[in-house]
Amino acid sequence: MDRISRRQVVRGAAASAAMALGAPSVRAQKGQQILRFVAEADLKVLDPVWTTAYITRNHSYLVYDTLFGTDENLRVKPQMVDRTTVSPDGMKYTFTLREGLRWHDGQAVLSEDCVESLKRWGKKDRFGSSSWPTPGKSDQLTKRRSRWSSPSASAPFWRH
Repeated sequence: MDRISRRQVVRGAAASAAMALGAPSVRAQKGQQILRFVAEADLKVLDPVWTTAYITRNHSYLVYDTLFGTDENLRVKPQMVDRTTVSPDGMKYTFTLREGLRWHDGQAVLSEDCVESLKRWGKKDRFGSSSWPTPGKSDQLTKRRSRWSSPSASAPFWRH
């Protein structure tokens, strides 16, 4: 039988103590509605279209809504969109926004706002420029509905 040395006992005790002291204490808090987020860097740019900084991207996902988001399994799910219809040829997509979407000042979010935001993103972002329906077009049909025409049924932006 192998003997355990004093050095091994001390190392084991030190490792156990480090694990016990270093483990965070996490528990649900009741009655508070404040989330404190400590970022890894200073947030200098709030606009995710104009920078590739991870801090801006992370801040944007915490603050801004998107038409579609991803769930814990990275499946694309509607976020601002209530429903989507696709034409039989796969070239036209109609998005209807959820009821009750509001800006920070209480004004209603319109489909026109989404059209302009996506056009802006499509002009600047590499994925956006390869995915955006150029030379397709987008139209605001109603305050909550917009139609997007894709140049090809295989544009990656449209798959979800």
